[in-house]
Amino acid sequence: MRNLKWKWFFIFVVVAVSIWQLHYSYLFFSKDKEEFGRLPVAKQKIIKSRALHLGLDLQGGMHLVMEIDKSKLKEEEVKGAINRALEILRNRIDELGVTEPQIVKQGTDRIMVQLPGVVDRDRAREIIGKTALLEFKLVREPGEMQNILDRINNTLKTVKGDTFDIFSYFPPTARAYGILSPYKSYIEDILALPQLKDQVPFGDTIQWGKEVILEGYKYYPLYILKKNPLLTGNAIFDATLGVGTQHDPLAYRVDLTMTKESRKKWAQITGANINRRIAIVLDGTVQSAPVVRERIPSGKSQITMGNATMEDSKTLAIVLKAGALPAPLKIIEERSIGASLGNDSIRAGIRSLILGSLLVFIFIIVYYLKGGLVAILALILNLIFLLAVLSGLRATLTLPGIAGIVLTIGAAIDANVLIFERIREELKSGKTIRTAIVSGYQKVFSTILDANTTTFIAAIILFRFGTGAVKGFAVTLSIGLAASFFTAIFITRNLFEFWILRGLKSLPMLSIFKNPNYDFLKVKKITYIFSGVFILSGLISLTVHRGLKYGVDFTGGYILDVQFEGESVSSEKMRAALSKIGFDKATIQKESEANLFMIKVQESDENSLNKLKSDLKENFSDRKIDFPRQELVGPTVSKGLQTRAIWVVLLGMLGILIYVSIRFTYRFGVAAVIALVHDLLATVAILSIANVEFSIPIIAGLLTILGYSINDSIVISDRIRENTKLMRGKPFPEIINSSLNQTLARTIITSFTTLLVLISLFFLGGRILHGFSLTLLVGVVIGTYSSIFIVAPIVAEWEKKAPSKKR
Repeated sequence: MRNLKWKWFFIFVVVAVSIWQLHYSYLFFSKDKEEFGRLPVAKQKIIKSRALHLGLDLQGGMHLVMEIDKSKLKEEEVKGAINRALEILRNRIDELGVTEPQIVKQGTDRIMVQLPGVVDRDRAREIIGKTALLEFKLVREPGEMQNILDRINNTLKTVKGDTFDIFSYFPPTARAYGILSPYKSYIEDILALPQLKDQVPFGDTIQWGKEVILEGYKYYPLYILKKNPLLTGNAIFDATLGVGTQHDPLAYRVDLTMTKESRKKWAQITGANINRRIAIVLDGTVQSAPVVRERIPSGKSQITMGNATMEDSKTLAIVLKAGALPAPLKIIEERSIGASLGNDSIRAGIRSLILGSLLVFIFIIVYYLKGGLVAILALILNLIFLLAVLSGLRATLTLPGIAGIVLTIGAAIDANVLIFERIREELKSGKTIRTAIVSGYQKVFSTILDANTTTFIAAIILFRFGTGAVKGFAVTLSIGLAASFFTAIFITRNLFEFWILRGLKSLPMLSIFKNPNYDFLKVKKITYIFSGVFILSGLISLTVHRGLKYGVDFTGGYILDVQFEGESVSSEKMRAALSKIGFDKATIQKESEANLFMIKVQESDENSLNKLKSDLKENFSDRKIDFPRQELVGPTVSKGLQTRAIWVVLLGMLGILIYVSIRFTYRFGVAAVIALVHDLLATVAILSIANVEFSIPIIAGLLTILGYSINDSIVISDRIRENTKLMRGKPFPEIINSSLNQTLARTIITSFTTLLVLISLFFLGGRILHGFSLTLLVGVVIGTYSSIFIVAPIVAEWEKKAPSKKR
């Protein structure tokens, strides 16, 4: 009893912490922008940092992959070029005011940029692609700057009221002119007021610096500079990081070398401005403002970095070399989602989640009665833990991630079904309710562990080699597996123990099969022929269709969603308009209940996409037209995705083969992998016959099938291994048939509940998840079939021809 109290205390703490973590998400999503903006800035920051982070497909935004043109660069210049391009892009994206942008180097020559919430795609592309501007500007003396700021502050008192004081937003240190980070946007708007125009001297300009930390305060430095630059970035020949200065041998410095043409002018500038500061400005942001100590006639300058880190010093060197983009950046992949489409995706995902959960809950209560209540509580806690961990880890929730949650509900019920069916068997053998529950949990532990581990292997491989939003699915599925294992093994057992202490005497359940005794091995030849014919029909279909029907993810090209307002536009009218403007080979698909078309063109030229958009606007000039989603995939990206997709599937099967061989025997592992190949081929056959287009979500669905299908195989293999010991001396076919019959109810119920969830995802999850859910629907049915009629017969046949020594 004492141990039970500690267990319940632990459960209470975990649940309380999870709910506390999720309450930040509730605060964030339950308020509109205006209401949220009225909260104190510090509280806004805390709530944003701890709330669920939505992917671009849910909140809208842009995803870009850019490749640097290496044709005009030497091999040793490529690394420096990509680093310079990164720094330039960071500066430019700050100009967009995007919250939490991601700018990441991919490989040696690519940069991935994600811009959440960006609606004006054309402006974003213009800013990202423009030529960098590096300038040297003279900084006003501190006394002059103080006088100007005093005049600005006095004018603002007349506009904002006597209590307003711009200096109250400065960091509380006498050494800094700047605005504390949380108030930057607010002060930026104030400084743009027309009343302040005359307070800044003619020929001067106010400019911001990069965010810095001084004495524990984060702030943006504020500078008043001469508008006209002293020099531009064209004057710089080279800039390198160095260590050691006149006063500190360990301090960092940046060694700057001017071009031959600029040395004389640089000598004049430095000679005329000794002990004054010259700001280094990139794309309108001050990167540094060093003090000129002496005239520099040689063209070789040294910028001492004081207490700056090596990273800061290296960044400044990169900036100084970035007079322009080091080499052209070409957009090779672009995906953008409008905010309204993101909201539609959220609503579709939530609808499918609610319906899928309700269907599973109803079935579990009806079938398992008292035990069903325990399972439902476990499932609810599973969802709470999953969402709490996602928000706690700052993982991104994507639309495929919502699919992962929906699938987790179906998969989590499998553990509870295994437990209940095992308890049923223990009760049938004459054990008391307490003993049956204890024994049931002990015997099912390794089965649940093995089943979850194999699916987890598939999820890890999908995360490692997957791309974009598919990684979100892998993360969600992985966390869901861990949460379902904890709730099924630990929480439900403690619930039963507590219930027993309160007087639980029986655990009634409905039953599909009373005492099944089917001879599954008897029909193995028929099932082999059926599978062979089925897969052969798929191969014929592939031949007729000349291979798989690849989407733009694999062929390159673009997808454009076209949304019309008002009167409905027919497919024929859209087809005629496309033919008229030279896109007669485009594929069009109209949404049944919306004035929305999806246009696919297998041509990856960015100019073609822009031409298509402008021509459509011209052809439908009498209608309001919008493009809520557009995706551009270049040929180099598409070829890489094809290779990666093949490796994902092969590595998934290899990982499962190794694990099953270790946990069981090599023959079980081989049989399981043969079944997986069968499932993949059969699923691809159906998709080919249905002429379904293959995309990244379809590949994610196929890999998920690997994990799901192996679950069934693991459960059956585990029972065969157990019965081999219990039924020692019995013919191996009898042991296999007995194992299949004992797990038959679990196999049917798990598949049925998973199908309930997938059906809701298929019909309500939205068109983006349509192919993914269809793949899983087909895969679950085929996986259930193969675990009974493929894995077990192969093991039986192998045992017959080469009996195991262990038996």
